[in-house]
Amino acid sequence: MNILHCCFSKGWGGLEMYPIRLYPFIQNESNDILYLVYKGSKLEHELTDKQLPFVALNPKTPLLVRLYQIIKLIKKHKSDLIHCHKSGDLFYAVATHYFHQARIVFTEHMGGKRNKKDLYHRWIYRNVSRLFSISNEVKRRNINALPINPNKVFTLHLGLDLNFYQMKLSHSDKQNLKRQLSLPLNKTLIGLPGRLTPGKGHDVFIKAAAILLQTHAELAFVIIGGTKADEGADLAYIEKLKTVITENNLGSQFYFTGFQTNIPAIVESLDIACVPSDNEAFGLTVIEVMAMNTPLVASNAGGIPELLRHQQDGLLMRPKDQISLAEQLKILLEAPQLAEQYAASAHQRIIQHFSQTSHAEKLLQHYDDILSL
Repeated sequence: MNILHCCFSKGWGGLEMYPIRLYPFIQNESNDILYLVYKGSKLEHELTDKQLPFVALNPKTPLLVRLYQIIKLIKKHKSDLIHCHKSGDLFYAVATHYFHQARIVFTEHMGGKRNKKDLYHRWIYRNVSRLFSISNEVKRRNINALPINPNKVFTLHLGLDLNFYQMKLSHSDKQNLKRQLSLPLNKTLIGLPGRLTPGKGHDVFIKAAAILLQTHAELAFVIIGGTKADEGADLAYIEKLKTVITENNLGSQFYFTGFQTNIPAIVESLDIACVPSDNEAFGLTVIEVMAMNTPLVASNAGGIPELLRHQQDGLLMRPKDQISLAEQLKILLEAPQLAEQYAASAHQRIIQHFSQTSHAEKLLQHYDDILSL
């Protein structure tokens, strides 16, 4: 089958990474994959770097011209399926639907709660063959907010390429990595990996650190993620975080790594990780940490409780609550054997339930089912 993945996003996060990470798992002699993106986007850069097949449209081209270009592309590619990854992409797939026979599917990564049952969205979703929600929580929101038959909505949890998370660093390797990142060698490191944008809980992390340092002077805290706009960061948000750090006199205990490509190794080098997000639709960072055998505290919100089982794979905290985060981190700090047990359980859970291989097999089965209808 010929599959066109459409993602007209200029950002760079889990949503944009997803279709690229899928490629080696769904491209084979039976499937031909092509990407449709915007020129100048991070997606175009990544696709070029990985030498994957794509077509990039100029977002400044008049709308009717772009629609014509898309129709020509779909006919040339002989697309059987158009897989959209942002709600805005659906317009282009549906608006050109009258000129091609490709079926339209959509992965809903955001889980918005705003009601979208107006005339425009009824037109859009009437033409969507199947909607994939990345968690049960997102599926519930989708059914409530979108004008689509619930029988067309399916939960399809994201997965990881486990080969990328199989490293086992020696103590010496971890120390060398810490030196490279200018991190302290003799401190207990607690880290927060993820994009530096509002809603990710960095402010809660900083305030929890202030609480913990009152009784645990051996701690240092690491914020892992790009600090530039083209790396997905919110610059105004970062300035606010630095202000909170200064106000709490934590400048000597906090470290920003900046953008890094070796995230699994960094996460493995942490003593504890946390993901105190306000409300993650899924929690890709959560399963990445779980895959690395690193003890984890994460928010009891959104799709995260579907991934991390409280007091089995790690600990859940109340969202937006620095006291709760500090309490859960303290439990892991003071019971290292328990923390290791949780981390080992989390690792096995990822292997059994959240591999990219399993995810791709389910997705391809959905594709086959749609085309057989």
